Amino acid sequence: MSARLRVRRSRFAGWSRWLGVFSLPVLVVSALGRHFGLIDPPAALGAIGLGSLMGLAAAVFAIAALVGIWRDGRLGLGDAIRGLVPGTIAMLPLFFAGWAAMTHPRLNDITTDIVDPPLFLIDTRTGLFAANRIDPPSLVEREFQRRAYADIVSRRFPLSPALLYEAARQTVADLGWTIVAESAPAAEAPIGVIQAVAETELFAFPDDVVIRIVPDDYGARMDVRSASRYGAHDLGTNAERIRTLLMATDDMLVQTLGQTGAEDSPDADRGVDAEGEDQPPAGE
Repeated sequence: MSARLRVRRSRFAGWSRWLGVFSLPVLVVSALGRHFGLIDPPAALGAIGLGSLMGLAAAVFAIAALVGIWRDGRLGLGDAIRGLVPGTIAMLPLFFAGWAAMTHPRLNDITTDIVDPPLFLIDTRTGLFAANRIDPPSLVEREFQRRAYADIVSRRFPLSPALLYEAARQTVADLGWTIVAESAPAAEAPIGVIQAVAETELFAFPDDVVIRIVPDDYGARMDVRSASRYGAHDLGTNAERIRTLLMATDDMLVQTLGQTGAEDSPDADRGVDAEGEDQPPAGE
């Protein structure tokens, strides 16, 4: 009677398969839940973190299984591959967040005017669990932003405040942001303010944006502030949102007026010292 050689099956491959199978649905459900308003942002953040960690574990177990399959000839190659592929996809948000956190400053409230940041007209965060405060960034944070984001500055346009206000309002609508409060410039109150809510593309996390239109000798100046509702690190989202708004405003005015004539505000490179007083531009 001949003995039959028993081939062992890799347990790591099985674990990888099940973790990979469930990791992607967790992320998909989180994204759909946010877009349809069924999941609160803090809960969605937790679910995304869980899904990404499950994907990471699936990838690690798959690699361990492949090592065992190669070395001992164990069964489970198909399970390892079925866990590795979705697991790798599921852990991408985790890797993206880690990369963005390392390459962007730890800030969650960005403004083009670090000396006098625009204020929100209303507080949309009252009663929201774990939401950041809506107060302007501290003096230390604003100085940190000035050094980290030298290109985030106010823009001046050779337009009347009323015309620039309408252009900014149309740009906000074109970007798909939701206006929650506004105050148009008038003769008795020449400063215009638009407050809107913008959502991130993939997981629809809401952030708050305020645009201030101020008359000046050039015509009108646009100040912008974008603040994350949740988290101490915005992963560069707010600075990119401000750039997008300014570029979209330029493009829209070029299409409607032929050219913008926009230029950076001459006060944009001023800093703030520890006591909150203005500093002269660098080199003076």
